[in-house]
Amino acid sequence: MPCESSPAIVPLWLSAEASRANSRCLPWPVGCQGATAVRTLRLPVPSPALPARLDRFLVANVPDLSRRQVKGLIDADQVRVDGRSERRAGRKLRPGEVVELNYRPSWQGAQSLEGGLSVAARGEGWWVVHKPAGLSSHRDAAEDRGSIAEAIAETLGLGPDEATAVHRLDRGTSGLLLVALAGEPRARLSALFEDRQIHKRYLAIVHPAPSAEAGQLSGPEIDGRATDLNWQLVRRSTDGSRGELQVEPQQGRTHQIRIQLAAAGWPIVGDLDYGQPLPGGARRMALHASHLSCDDFDVSWPQPEDWDSLLEPDEAARGKASPPSRAAPAHEERAQRARRASGSSAPGGRQVQISRASARIIKGGHPWLLRDRWTADLEGMNSGDLAWLVDERGDYVATALLDPSQELCGRVVSRDDRQEITAASFEQRAQAAVSRRQQLLQEGGNNAIRMIHGEADGLPGFSVDLWGEVLVATLATDAARTMAAAAYRGLQAGLGDLPLYERDHFVDLRSRDPEEAATLPGRWIQEPRDAVPDSWQVLEHHHRFWVQPLGGLSTGLYPDQRDNRGRLARLVAQQNAPQIANLFSHTGAFSVACASAGAGRVFSVDLSRPYGDLASRNLEANGHDPGEHPVVVADAVEWLEQERPELDGVILDPPSRASGRRARSRGWSSRRDYSALVAAAARQLRPGGWMLCASNLRGVPRGWLKGQITAGFKAAGRPLPRLEGAPTSSDFPPLRGFPEGRCFQASLVFTDR
Repeated sequence: MPCESSPAIVPLWLSAEASRANSRCLPWPVGCQGATAVRTLRLPVPSPALPARLDRFLVANVPDLSRRQVKGLIDADQVRVDGRSERRAGRKLRPGEVVELNYRPSWQGAQSLEGGLSVAARGEGWWVVHKPAGLSSHRDAAEDRGSIAEAIAETLGLGPDEATAVHRLDRGTSGLLLVALAGEPRARLSALFEDRQIHKRYLAIVHPAPSAEAGQLSGPEIDGRATDLNWQLVRRSTDGSRGELQVEPQQGRTHQIRIQLAAAGWPIVGDLDYGQPLPGGARRMALHASHLSCDDFDVSWPQPEDWDSLLEPDEAARGKASPPSRAAPAHEERAQRARRASGSSAPGGRQVQISRASARIIKGGHPWLLRDRWTADLEGMNSGDLAWLVDERGDYVATALLDPSQELCGRVVSRDDRQEITAASFEQRAQAAVSRRQQLLQEGGNNAIRMIHGEADGLPGFSVDLWGEVLVATLATDAARTMAAAAYRGLQAGLGDLPLYERDHFVDLRSRDPEEAATLPGRWIQEPRDAVPDSWQVLEHHHRFWVQPLGGLSTGLYPDQRDNRGRLARLVAQQNAPQIANLFSHTGAFSVACASAGAGRVFSVDLSRPYGDLASRNLEANGHDPGEHPVVVADAVEWLEQERPELDGVILDPPSRASGRRARSRGWSSRRDYSALVAAAARQLRPGGWMLCASNLRGVPRGWLKGQITAGFKAAGRPLPRLEGAPTSSDFPPLRGFPEGRCFQASLVFTDR
């Protein structure tokens, strides 16, 4: 569906005189954006008028605007009530009045990008991603910031405009969006849309709800073309005033669903173009693209977390609350803070005051609270308690899961003080996480999958991996136990009664004495029917790998690099029997991928003989002779300098640090030695060759790896290469504002011939 467009409105300040007069009070630069970037909204005040205050009414009903922006518009004389200019932000509205404002929708671009994109499925040259509400699916010339191109490039690790959306979703619509590489992939998928070979299904919440349970709508025409859709009632709100519909449009006209439902008398909640404001407002349009399918894929995405709040308005929005206080606005704010300070609305009456710096970091998207000297006393609170985090003024910041005995004493589980967090919430989040991995599960060639990825799936401090027919959960904090118990029910609903093993990872095993056993304490949550061996085989891209998931940190396979192994396999298949070096090869997963794709020879180089033995076993398990693809026990840099092999491809995926082979060796340190490793490999790389450079080093900026690659190529006397992103696999989604959650940095490096 094409993205939402706005009528061309001539702003009141377009003249030079008005521009000069208003330049100090307008909340955007005057004269540099053009009239087409401004729109006008007319909002009839519903009955009851909730919120009744003018500024709060606008914030509640216009998702594009923050409270600060609304204040700027009021001060700039861009808000009218019943045709008269209104400069009082606290002006009380009455039902039936009409509020009119001029504003710039492109403000939302920068804000919405914070929601990021998630990959739901991928194939040869295409991806199905989840777009959050508030982000345009195509770049708007009036929007310089927060564009869809930036979100796609960051999520997929591609260059600017290398991949674009094949179809459109309105800015206010969330859900599944098909993205493809320019050229043949995009042309082929566009043709499928034109031929109606791609099936779309949406969820919509409407007010009022239809009286029937299902039906069909035909018309009105859009741009002289027919419109048809089928709909089915999924559920009604408690008071019966709103309904959730499943909608299947037969065409893809601009705003088709919105126009047809409004014409039928059931406008979508939050759609201010074709509907009306409702008591309490709606902070987004209640339209969600939930299903997308064709011969290449069949993908579903659950409704967003705020969806139920659009179906079930609170008591105040239904007009059943007590009359609003007549106190002055300042008194209202002080009263609200007093209520919050009392903890009466917080989970179990618990709240924790945090420092200004911590509040700023958490509001920026980070999900952790680290204890500092301004953190309130946590005495009397227990591990696993839920509490509100409030700033120095007593204002709500987030809801967190507490771990009072640790420096990392809180993990964010919600950023909405109206959202009640219960065991059912965690169960639903686990079900949603499984749903997002359905494509990987259905492909059949993969059964080593991250089913729950902690903070990114709304279950902080908790991860679950599928290893063949066994689930292995890892707790990073004792506070996650109650949350985990609920999540296990969600996993069971999506995956059935698989054996489930739980491990405690409360300490960093890498910091322990090497003589100590690097194992994690654990227990069976769901007992297996038969004895589980110490190691077994799993599948990745139909290749077989031996794994040991129940012991320490090294399981034998890193599924977060699955997509990068697929990328390299496609590269190797395009070359003529290339020679590849897999340095710090671990158990040879990259070696198997390259050998299976047609590499002439793959060298697997690692200092660890046990890892080398496993690499040989994995090569043999996939039909490759270790004699043709040698496994070498050696220091990677020494091997490059002594053997001086001519290479068409190099894989550099070292640990952050490792012990040296000799007593006087400094050992390996990524922070110290990475650029030297790149230089040594670059000297042996043939023109037109490639490298995959990866690092799991933490505490470095995102551009650190690029700097190491650049320094290495300069030291080798080679021209600077071309870099492409190589992000984690789709079941390890990144979380914006949370660098600690990134598994690694990686780049594909291409040299010129």
